[in-house]
Amino acid sequence: MFEITDLLTRSEIIKSNKKRTVYRIDGFYVKHEHPTEWFHKIKNLFNPKSKKEFESGLLLKNTGISSVPVVRWERRGFDSYLVTQEISGTFLLRDLLLNFDISFQEINSLLTSLSGFLNSLVEKKVYHPDLHSGNILVKKENERYHFYLVDLYGVRLKKDISKKDLFDLFGWLVTVLWPLDEDRIKDFLVSSGFCNEREAEDRWLELVRYRIAYIRHRCRKRKKKLFTNSSICKAIRLRDTVFLIKDKGAEKRKCDFVVKVLSNEDALRCWENSYFLSLFGIPVLSHFLWVKNKSFPSVIMVEMPKKLRPLSYLDSDKVAFAVERFNFWINMAGIKAEISLDSVFVSNNGLFPLVFSNPENFYLKL
Repeated sequence: MFEITDLLTRSEIIKSNKKRTVYRIDGFYVKHEHPTEWFHKIKNLFNPKSKKEFESGLLLKNTGISSVPVVRWERRGFDSYLVTQEISGTFLLRDLLLNFDISFQEINSLLTSLSGFLNSLVEKKVYHPDLHSGNILVKKENERYHFYLVDLYGVRLKKDISKKDLFDLFGWLVTVLWPLDEDRIKDFLVSSGFCNEREAEDRWLELVRYRIAYIRHRCRKRKKKLFTNSSICKAIRLRDTVFLIKDKGAEKRKCDFVVKVLSNEDALRCWENSYFLSLFGIPVLSHFLWVKNKSFPSVIMVEMPKKLRPLSYLDSDKVAFAVERFNFWINMAGIKAEISLDSVFVSNNGLFPLVFSNPENFYLKL
């Protein structure tokens, strides 16, 4: 049996923050839990998170739910390690929904397969406390989509799936489904086991309100992280000038960039909203660098993907439908927007075809 420390010496860091680091090496992932606060250190000493996640992986395997294969876990002092096996040919569902150019037929096929996967969770009473598109892997094989759960800490079987459990399991889908036709949304919710056909319309609106309340809370909780060194942002101060970097990988991607010069007030709203709107599932260009100085106007750098097209590129009927769905969503979310046509672009990626370049002209009540 290999030593985990041997793996780490030859590994690549995938993700890192104060509490954990994820490594990848030779077809395996290693999740290293390294708590910083004494309460969490003592807790990890007697009840390691890696052990709990390992046990959840075995539980899902015995239940017949596809998930990332767990290999072993280990505790060393206050730290713990979990080794999982890489599943080749998979993508995060989040990336597939947001970044891939897939046809309408493929989207329908993806959603049909996803509803079947979610239905299996409901039928087998599997509860995942943090289910979202970033915790589901997708693999296409023989013209069918297959799904695998990851980040398994806290996953368990329940005697009964309550209404709140269902809302927790399905809430993340609100920001995925809102651009679709109402009938398609209802069909998805029924086939995935969320509700029956008779109550689909009411349950959908109830789920929307539930998720919007959650997103607002999340925005308020993360607001401070947009202005300091955190999991979201990197802050660099040079005398009276502050450089805030939000999307740390944008400068490495092959794309064009646009520079915005805004008043400090507009720049603040632009910086916050470009992140908050993404939490609401509203496509916004990546505003990844803010250079601010109290004595001068602010400068913000914006990523402009090469595949974006002007609004005139899209058929007028599709534009009208997209606008109708967009108005439904921002009204439900309590968002107001002042949008000019030249600030809206068309993208082939994702379920919603429009991308907005002017987050400073959105007004959110959190």
